[in-house]
Amino acid sequence: VTGSLTPAEVMEKLEQIKQMPGKSKKMRILASGVGSACFCYLFGGNLKDAAAAFCSGVFLYGYVVFLAGPHLSKLVANIGGGALVTALCTLLYMLRVGDHLNYMIIGSIMPLIPGVAFTNAIRDIADGDYIAGSVRMMDALLVFFCIAMGVGLVFGLLHRFTGGAIL
Repeated sequence: VTGSLTPAEVMEKLEQIKQMPGKSKKMRILASGVGSACFCYLFGGNLKDAAAAFCSGVFLYGYVVFLAGPHLSKLVANIGGGALVTALCTLLYMLRVGDHLNYMIIGSIMPLIPGVAFTNAIRDIADGDYIAGSVRMMDALLVFFCIAMGVGLVFGLLHRFTGGAIL
């Protein structure tokens, strides 16, 4: 902006940025756990709930990094992620690791939520780029629905096998 770099220097800097290594798998998995715990606490959970959400978030992103990302379609991966989080949080809730199942699940699911894509879709539509915005919005909504399907699937199975006693 200030004109201190030539266009060639800017392109060189951008190439350097592209070549920078990303975060390691361990770091991303740990960040998912910390993020899940923080969101759980932020939404009203206590420290026990946050600890359970941390564990669930770590397992979720391990699933994303090692199984879902390289081997599954986006739809199946998000349904599986929602189901995995719900099953783990329910198990931890039954083991009395956490006190509030809803906060544990909500916090643990947050790493799957496509917040940036949803925000960009709204921005594109507001800028008048209706086609790009609609496509991004549909993609984000599809992810939301798949996560909800995974959560609903596990809740439905739990209700069917336990008669709703746990929930």
